[in-house]
Amino acid sequence: MKKTVIAIVGIFLIAFLVLLSSDTGLSTYQEDMEVRLTFVAPFANTGYWGIAARGILDAGEEYGMNVKCIGFLESDAQQQIRYIKSAIYSHADAIITAGIENSEEFEEVLEMASEEGIPVVLIDCDIEESSRLCYIGTDNFEAGCLAGRDIIEATDGKGKVAIIGNEQSSVNQQERIDGFESVIAEYPDMEIVTVMEGNQNYMIMKEQIVNMLEEYPQIDAIFCSEGYASSSMNQFLTEENMGYETLKVVTFDMTDETVENLKEDRVYSTIQQDPYTMGKKAVEYLDQYLHGQINLESVIYTNVQSIKKENLDQIYDYKGGDVVWNTY
Repeated sequence: MKKTVIAIVGIFLIAFLVLLSSDTGLSTYQEDMEVRLTFVAPFANTGYWGIAARGILDAGEEYGMNVKCIGFLESDAQQQIRYIKSAIYSHADAIITAGIENSEEFEEVLEMASEEGIPVVLIDCDIEESSRLCYIGTDNFEAGCLAGRDIIEATDGKGKVAIIGNEQSSVNQQERIDGFESVIAEYPDMEIVTVMEGNQNYMIMKEQIVNMLEEYPQIDAIFCSEGYASSSMNQFLTEENMGYETLKVVTFDMTDETVENLKEDRVYSTIQQDPYTMGKKAVEYLDQYLHGQINLESVIYTNVQSIKKENLDQIYDYKGGDVVWNTY
């Protein structure tokens, strides 16, 4: 009798353990730990980087990740590297950040993360031949081509063009200019007369724009190859809206001021990137990687689109104002 009771208890115990260990729909990885993901952005803002952070947070919630967003009030490469190192030292499970160009120290910190077994996905700006796991972002050459085609459309393929960029040149910016120039070169009646490197101070930038237009009064069209130049041009056109009615302007990235200038025909088009999808896809990619998927792509391009007055309803209308940043 005693042996029978022991046997019955043993059977129930085994059944209980089997039930306890049965498939709950979660992987062993998910049951054993919560993924700690750190996003280190160049800026903490409600615009481009806030939207990227929103995509990361939304996907992080979907995949059960603990996401920390770190950003800076001013762009500071050393601070960005410092907090990537901090994420490595605190044994984060994964890191998302933007590439820093021409920085041996940044490439070294990517190597450090790799040696610690921490995958790093770059968004917005790629550093090829580095230890990053993947780049997810815009195909900047194609984005430049898109801007070039808009300028051709706006001018009927005849005119003098200026390019305005940022004095802090980047591979992204140069790829856009290369794409833009490749389109313009196909039209013999189009000529790029100057490439201006704008200052990050708006008052100085405004003076530079005025001087450029005085020096080259034949300019028919302007392409702004990055966000800061575009923002400055939008402000300039809003304030100085007399005398430039025939100027065809193509900008980069979307702001409220851009939308207003598109509606008022002061800007012909803007090339809109998709930072929300960059962030979201980065999290999805990391989830696949951490769960053992192999043969993943090393470069994933996200959408870009040309927004004009007639297709304003197609804007990627993501918001990044509710992101909680750890700011430094």
